[in-house]
Amino acid sequence: MPRPKDWDKDVMDAIQMLLWYIPNIDSVQSFSDDLIRSKAFENLTFAYVLDCLGMSEKDVLFIRPGGEIFDEYWDYYQGEICTSCQKIILVRQKNKTKTEDLLRCIRNAVAHGDFTVVGDMFVGFNEHKGEKKAIIKIKPKNLIRALSNISIQGEYNKVRLIDATLRKNGFKTQIEPKIIDKETKRFYYLDILAEKNGLKYIIEIKDISYKTYLKVHEFMEILASVEKYRKALDQENTKLVLVIDETRLTKECWEMASGFDDLIVIDLNKLINMPETVKEIFA
Repeated sequence: MPRPKDWDKDVMDAIQMLLWYIPNIDSVQSFSDDLIRSKAFENLTFAYVLDCLGMSEKDVLFIRPGGEIFDEYWDYYQGEICTSCQKIILVRQKNKTKTEDLLRCIRNAVAHGDFTVVGDMFVGFNEHKGEKKAIIKIKPKNLIRALSNISIQGEYNKVRLIDATLRKNGFKTQIEPKIIDKETKRFYYLDILAEKNGLKYIIEIKDISYKTYLKVHEFMEILASVEKYRKALDQENTKLVLVIDETRLTKECWEMASGFDDLIVIDLNKLINMPETVKEIFA
């Protein structure tokens, strides 16, 4: 592909960052990022990345592992550069999250020199041993902004990913609001306090990544530790939302949870399907 004479410095700086400093790739400069590689938060993280890029799911085509991009797609994007829209077409890799796959394919395109820049748009192609693996047409500066926000080196985290999803679905939210128990005079900081349609939701996130399933007594201990928040809030129409990421609940735990009024539990199985299931979960 012909290289334009004058590339914007900010765009080039962003591309260099994507080559050397992106998380979870095989590079000395790269750092490990648990949130980007988290299968539980895979869809929430990728949805946030798309939002920062100004893209939607309609702009993305994922192909199953072992597949290949059709020649007609490849030839079209090789021959035409439209700067009015962004596209991501890539072959998924087993055991990688969507965001990891995106970053991997961008790095390969840059490392092999199979890319160009038009204005603020990066257009890259990832071909491996003759197999067409990715076509990436995005604005790299926006991607760097997203990575900076959700990485361990930034301020964005799991709480803010869930908060962003709730706000996008019409919830009014507060992060880490302070509440005071009128009886005990003790104060607590919640992870998220959300409100919609006259209902309030106390959302607490418990990071339990050291086991596959949560035992009943452990589940009871967690419930006891967060129930005091709802008591302190002392308001009707308030639900407690317990997010237990990276871990699944046993059948016994689910049966126990069903016995509590106004309790919503989101374990690994439910978290994976967010943000598409937000309205269903918070019904």
